[in-house]
Amino acid sequence: MERIRRKALLTDGRLDATHPPTGHRMKYIDSLRLYEPLYQMTNETHRRLLNEVSTLFQPMETEILDRYRNYLYY
Repeated sequence: MERIRRKALLTDGRLDATHPPTGHRMKYIDSLRLYEPLYQMTNETHRRLLNEVSTLFQPMETEILDRYRNYLYY
C-alpha cells in the first residue's frame, strides 16, 4: 500500500487520469476519523440471519447468471 501511495503522489499532476488525483483521495481517506459502530451484531444474530437468507442464495445466483447469459448471447 505504501508503494501505491508514493506512486500516486508522484503522478499528482495527471488530472486527466482521475480527478481528484488518487494521491489526494488517499490522503483524504487517511484523514477521516474512525467511529465505533452504534450497533454490533452478535455471532448468534449473524448465524440466525445467514440461516434465514440462505434459502435465497441459490435462486439469486441462478437469476444473476441467467440475466448475464441473456445479455451475452441475445
